[in-house]
Amino acid sequence: MIKTTSDPYVGRISLVRVFSGTLRPDTAVHVSGHGRAAHGHQDHDNDERMGALTSPLGKQQRSITQCGAGDICAVAKLGTAETATPCRTRTSRC
Repeated sequence: MIKTTSDPYVGRISLVRVFSGTLRPDTAVHVSGHGRAAHGHQDHDNDERMGALTSPLGKQQRSITQCGAGDICAVAKLGTAETATPCRTRTSRC
């Protein structure tokens, strides 16, 4: 997650940069957030399902079917993901 914002209509929106592979809607990802308890963030280790993917273009959001390596996309309503939280698919290795 590179940025997390809040929208009054949609709720929480997370901007995600894909480093490898392809991200698709309804993909299950593993969200890992450890070592930030000293800064007021709870440790968490959860699996979440990606919602609809959109491509930010100014104030508009264009719906997309996938987000490839090197692309930045927006995902709404991720529960525990915060800015600088790494995500990966359950099948990929760290």
